[in-house]
Amino acid sequence: MTGMGWISRRILVTGADGFLGRSVVAALAREGVGTIVATDVRDVPVERRLPGVTYRVQDVRDPGLAQTLADTAIDSVVHLASIVTPGKGSSREFEYSVDVLGSQNAVSYTHLRAHETG
Repeated sequence: MTGMGWISRRILVTGADGFLGRSVVAALAREGVGTIVATDVRDVPVERRLPGVTYRVQDVRDPGLAQTLADTAIDSVVHLASIVTPGKGSSREFEYSVDVLGSQNAVSYTHLRAHETG
């Protein structure tokens, strides 16, 4: 999508403060996307925040993510939250909860919304 098509989009980015997430949020902001909601499990430092982007601390596994999507009338999700490099204290259960259950949580609302509007 190029040009004016981005202006009306309402996009949520999970994992927004990760390496890829920061780049995607910056590109969407440069393209003039109408609404960008950037979520991450950690607070995004002020020096990395971009104007016009709404930042929220939210774990992708949080059941309240559906409410965030509904409250902001999101129509597209860029799901980038994942465990890329597990830490020393990580476990398979934790990684599964983020990578698999978190993914299911992120897409469940958009799946329901597609059926409501489609």
